[in-house]
Amino acid sequence: MKKYYFASMFLFLGFGSFAHSTTASPNKNTFIVADSATAKTAEQKAMDHATYLEKKLTLNATQKKQVYAATLERVKGKAALKSKYKGDMSKAQPELNQLKATNDASIKKVLTADQLKKWELLQEDKKIKSEEPAKINQYDPTILDSQW
Repeated sequence: MKKYYFASMFLFLGFGSFAHSTTASPNKNTFIVADSATAKTAEQKAMDHATYLEKKLTLNATQKKQVYAATLERVKGKAALKSKYKGDMSKAQPELNQLKATNDASIKKVLTADQLKKWELLQEDKKIKSEEPAKINQYDPTILDSQW
């Protein structure tokens, strides 16, 4: 009887530790807070955004360079505002809006009419997605019914 007891305990502990180790795997997609060592530079952020727009809008090489330059200016300006206001971005909102307007205007100059339509659709989708969490937090039975 003792053999079965110890064997079952061994299996129980063995499976328990195995299950625990897989949930703590560093290869899983987990939320990681970026520190200063892993944070992207302004150039990397601008290149990522220019590459994203290149794929979505089918930009050519010169358009991508111009979008990169405009985005780099915006990212650097945002970083300067963040250090100026010491992270309190609510105070920097008017200046952020100005940066965004300048960036949008410079990107609009680069795009063709067809690309501009696609870009405006991307902007609308981005706005809708940013408003979705606020809708989910409010109780609305139609949202819950549509999900099921």
